[in-house]
Amino acid sequence: MAIDYVYYWSHRALHSKLLFPIHQVHHTVSQMDMVSCARNTFWSSLFLPYVWLNSLIIYLLHDARGYILAISCTYLLDLWRHSSLIINKKCWLHDCLNSWLILPQDHGLHHHQIGKGNFGANLKLWDKIHGTYLKNTLPNQLSISSGMGIKLELTLWQKLFWPLT
Repeated sequence: MAIDYVYYWSHRALHSKLLFPIHQVHHTVSQMDMVSCARNTFWSSLFLPYVWLNSLIIYLLHDARGYILAISCTYLLDLWRHSSLIINKKCWLHDCLNSWLILPQDHGLHHHQIGKGNFGANLKLWDKIHGTYLKNTLPNQLSISSGMGIKLELTLWQKLFWPLT
């Protein structure tokens, strides 16, 4: 849970005026898919705790197998969160997960309304506590996808290594 909270603040900071230029490439996707999860600059990847904090914790743990299993689950959730694989609101699984877990609909709303909320990785708790939770009132994922994506006229090199380009 602690790493999820660190992620929330790191992601929220990436949406600040100062840091958003290194994160904006992630928001150029015009449609949610699993590949969009990895669309980041070199710098924004280093800013998120997955790279540096997970590496440190694995190094410090005597037996890291349980921790590695947990972060593997987090990575799978990250892929799902960036996908268009939504759970129908009428499905029992939606009722079980929607109150506490960031669903693709929730993260799609984050991409649609860039920087206004839903910064959490796995848990909605942090957004709800800090007043940044955006409730999804749209009827379906297609509504979220329309109008999504920042237009950037940058080369691939510029997208990956800004501001060194």
